[in-house]
Amino acid sequence: MAPCSSTEKFELHVPPLEQLCEVLQNGLKENFADAQVSVVDCPDLTQDPFQFPVKGICGKPRITDVGGVPYLIPVARPDKVYNMNSVAKEVELPGAFILGAGATSSKAIGMNAELVPLVLTENEGQQVVNGSYYASINPADGKCLQEKYSDKYKDCDFGLLANLYACEGKPGKARKIKRSGGVLMM
Repeated sequence: MAPCSSTEKFELHVPPLEQLCEVLQNGLKENFADAQVSVVDCPDLTQDPFQFPVKGICGKPRITDVGGVPYLIPVARPDKVYNMNSVAKEVELPGAFILGAGATSSKAIGMNAELVPLVLTENEGQQVVNGSYYASINPADGKCLQEKYSDKYKDCDFGLLANLYACEGKPGKARKIKRSGGVLMM
């Protein structure tokens, strides 16, 4: 496991949800014929179509970047392996629900692949629930292959880098975005 070399913590401005909705809606209207952004009660994320291990994405929110591009280029550093449970402790939220985007540990799956983490981390009396997915190029046919991580692997490791959101997984308010008639340019 790669040791934590340095952790920097910052208090970020958190705008009211209504203000955030206004900014998002104005920006989306530049690219879509119709865009509506509103504050709603977060749906129960344990239900279809989500199937998350928690009901919501609220409660003591944190964002963190782990690792980084320098561990990927110019030469990949497969020794850079991190663990979601360690990240939860580092952001001072043991038992956190973590979601985001990152890279799998090539030590676990044997190749480079994208990771979509959906992990309820361990805490006293709480077992890990890993609902993550990973995507890679299928060596057999060259097509995209998406699989549930826990169907094959039992760890909560990831490699190289990840951009993560951590919270208590509680129900709460969320942003609902509806749009039509346009192409989203990222």
